[in-house]
Amino acid sequence: MLAYKRQWGGDWVTNMDINKIEMPVLIAHHKKDKCIVTPPGKVSILRKKLKNAKPVKVLWYEGGIGVRGNECEAQHYHGFKGIEKKVVSDIMGWIKSQTP
Repeated sequence: MLAYKRQWGGDWVTNMDINKIEMPVLIAHHKKDKCIVTPPGKVSILRKKLKNAKPVKVLWYEGGIGVRGNECEAQHYHGFKGIEKKVVSDIMGWIKSQTP
């Protein structure tokens, strides 16, 4: 992950010109995500930078089963390990609710 920070300068999503997004945005995040690139504390910054997106919704998750390995990969909280079906169901429900 240190190579990532050197190459991209850290959090490249919030460094992008995301204030130009004018469509619905969903942010799904685990409260225990320990990936240095996607810490829970940065979600509020991301949401603020999406000032023209309407609506912006944040789904927070807790729990998980079988969490192991690298904190920035799918087998950890970063990948919603053990709660994947719930997360996918919630995301699909949100997508359907945004469809005209």
